[in-house]
Amino acid sequence: MIPHRFITAQPILRRVAFDHADHIFELKHDGFRALAYVDRDGTRLVSRRGNVYESFPRLSVAIGSEVKHEAVLDGEIVFL
Repeated sequence: MIPHRFITAQPILRRVAFDHADHIFELKHDGFRALAYVDRDGTRLVSRRGNVYESFPRLSVAIGSEVKHEAVLDGEIVFL
């Protein structure tokens, strides 16, 4: 079962760069925003709308093998 209490972070476009210790900056890549739910049942990649991404089984396995505890990870699935 996929918990619905989490939503993906919404990036904010800024016209001017700034520097602050409380922020992490990343280059903008076009991809799929997703939450990775990692628990004892495995890893599920879920879209903003709650759809499970089944097209990335190797990515799910890779995330699950690196994360050793239950977790919800927010990120972007991109191909470089």
